[in-house]
Amino acid sequence: MNNDAVNAMAAVTAAAASAANLAASTAASTTEALGDLKARMIRVETDSNEARSDIKAIRSILDQAKGGWKTIALVAGVAGAMGALIAKIVPFIGSLPR
Repeated sequence: MNNDAVNAMAAVTAAAASAANLAASTAASTTEALGDLKARMIRVETDSNEARSDIKAIRSILDQAKGGWKTIALVAGVAGAMGALIAKIVPFIGSLPR
């Protein structure tokens, strides 16, 4: 074999080795990237579940408050009616014979 053929053969071998190394490093970097994305997705799912449970707790508190204001309004209405009734009756008590 002449020197040019040997150099060409060495260049082809080096190119093939370089391509194999590139493919191996690309596969490794792709695997690392997929692992990183999987870990990030797990964190997003965990955060989403935590947010969902927080929203349920807030909704529960708001539901309790929704019934609470109605109770307060009812008590205030009854107290106002009783006050008005007493205010109407008090003048007559003073005018009753003793």
